[in-house]
Amino acid sequence: MASSCTIKLVGPDLPVDGLKCTIELTGNIGQLRASAFAQLPAPTGGATLPRLEQLRVIHQGRFQPDEKLIKDFRMDEGGTMAMHLVFKSPEVKKLDAPVAGDEKQAKCGCTIC
Repeated sequence: MASSCTIKLVGPDLPVDGLKCTIELTGNIGQLRASAFAQLPAPTGGATLPRLEQLRVIHQGRFQPDEKLIKDFRMDEGGTMAMHLVFKSPEVKKLDAPVAGDEKQAKCGCTIC
């Protein structure tokens, strides 16, 4: 049997105090995200549950890629570690870039411009 550890996920976006995920040391961040996603409580008050792709794991100030193995964090068998879990906002459509020659056209509806 492979050895496992416990990772406590905390963050401002979580609707609960924190999530505890037990994962194999040979597991990766993608599996950790999937485990956390499965533990998220059902939303209330018209809120929506984020998609799995929106979950991001942060450790020591850096976003962690899905391929990174848990054992790369120097976890001991049966050990516990804390990481942050945040929800990435859905992509916001960018405004159209100004076209060359638009500099003299008014940017708003006022008469001063």
